[in-house]
Amino acid sequence: MKLVLKDYIESLKEEGELDSLLTDLLWSVGIKIFTRPNKGTRQYGVDIAAYGKNFQNSIEDQNKEVFLITVKKGNFDRNNWDSGKNSIRQSLNDIIDVYIPNRLGKQYNNCKINIVVASNGELSEGVIDNWVSYTKEQGTKNDKLNFVFWGIRDLVQLTEDNLLSELLFPEDHRLLLRKTLSFLDLPDYDLRHFYELNEKLFQKCLPLKNNRKLIKNLRLLRLISNILLKGCVEMNNIKPAIIASERVLILYWDWFKKRNSFNEKEPIKELISYHFFKIQINRIYFAKVQTSYYSEDGLSFGIGNLLEYSLITYEQIGISATIGMSELYEAMVHFPSDPNYSETCYKNAMQVSQSLGELIFNNPASCYPKYDEHCIEINLAMILFYQTERFDIAIQWLEKLISYLRDNYLLKEFIPLFITDYEKLIQIEVGGYKEEISSSILITCLADWCIMLKEDNLYKNLIELIEQSLPNIDLQHWHPEENTEENLFNSNAMRETGSTRSSIKLPKNPIEYEMEMVEERNIFFDETKFLHNNKGFQHIEYLANRHFRTYVFPNSWRQLLNTRFCFNKP
Repeated sequence: MKLVLKDYIESLKEEGELDSLLTDLLWSVGIKIFTRPNKGTRQYGVDIAAYGKNFQNSIEDQNKEVFLITVKKGNFDRNNWDSGKNSIRQSLNDIIDVYIPNRLGKQYNNCKINIVVASNGELSEGVIDNWVSYTKEQGTKNDKLNFVFWGIRDLVQLTEDNLLSELLFPEDHRLLLRKTLSFLDLPDYDLRHFYELNEKLFQKCLPLKNNRKLIKNLRLLRLISNILLKGCVEMNNIKPAIIASERVLILYWDWFKKRNSFNEKEPIKELISYHFFKIQINRIYFAKVQTSYYSEDGLSFGIGNLLEYSLITYEQIGISATIGMSELYEAMVHFPSDPNYSETCYKNAMQVSQSLGELIFNNPASCYPKYDEHCIEINLAMILFYQTERFDIAIQWLEKLISYLRDNYLLKEFIPLFITDYEKLIQIEVGGYKEEISSSILITCLADWCIMLKEDNLYKNLIELIEQSLPNIDLQHWHPEENTEENLFNSNAMRETGSTRSSIKLPKNPIEYEMEMVEERNIFFDETKFLHNNKGFQHIEYLANRHFRTYVFPNSWRQLLNTRFCFNKP
């Protein structure tokens, strides 16, 4: 475990990563932090200020002490000891000359002050004499000062003893983490060990009454997700991290709901913290893949056949759509308190929406869904386009989807498989096997989007296709029920709950179908009553749709409909 931790901690950046680990470590040993890292403000050498019993002292020593910590990445050597305004020596001088006399509260006047240099590297031999001489001289001037260096070995030991202790993280948990990291470079690895590990941790957290033990376990979830992320960065493949963090956030909400933690302040903070961590992974991932979206057939690189190209394309559509909607959610939530950050998030969402359009038009596979369940990705992307007002992209894609659906049937007699079956799909694609498709939810969704986008001609084209080529197809829609939320965040909710409306007959007049859509908003279960909607965590539903393959609820887009008659919601 020490080797895993060493590799992880050595990879941490100074700002936002190493300093975050240190705040968690201090909290775990009972030291209260009163100044946290604050980007953009002058800190006079102090990245973290804290107060509490010194965990490195003997048990008998009960005196509380001050910890003033300056955080540095890499080795402590001659290059960063005394060279410029960001050098270690300058930071220490700022702490002694400015922070202690002017910033440290009077209540700490009689306390021992530990000035700590924390680094994820080593103390090099070439600077040991400088360090010893400096600390000796300053200690002589003020006997309350104690200088400490925490290097990589100290941080590894502290992390293992306090955040990954045997009590918190027993051997079977460690084995699952090691297996995850070992199999991470396999292209078809399904992250099963990581999922099992997280389910064990959430199960352990469920009955905990001791708040401190609970928060330690919840922070452990973020730590192991961070370790996984760093492993992915080293392999230059962020995709496992984005899929894994998606699963953890969904399970996090499911745990939160089952425990009824809505009035527990600290668990709420940890959920928000993990959500922000997930947003950061989204941004890392999108920055990495965005360029490929602007290249013709950019997603086909390294893929040996058209079938895999199509499946990967739809997977990327779904991931990108949820990234964009997560940014929209961030923009909405932070608008009252931080309008500048909210504007940044909205711009991010617009950029994701634009880039997703480029992905679709540069990769023709986006217009050839293979499974009926690919309507999940289509609906998620369409909702993003609708909410970011990229109606031009949505209409062009919808036109291609309907046109290519017709062409594919006329040429190959192929309609996307209603039951997801990879082996059967291979037979169809390679061997010319013919599968008679009797049902479709995807086609009904396309009809809905014709109405949403006011594209009556496309709707009529779809009706013509059905009448001329698919007169016997059973058009369906799946709607959630009151108990659907119990399954939505831990499995495919369609297996246990919900109701399917079948034998749908699309009227020739699009206005008539528009009226049906509006009427059905009131006939079927009102999804706004779901707990995640009531608690303002709406977009978690879309992550669950994509991850566990539950069809997107029709009202997720129908509620956005501005009708051409008098039934609009105020």
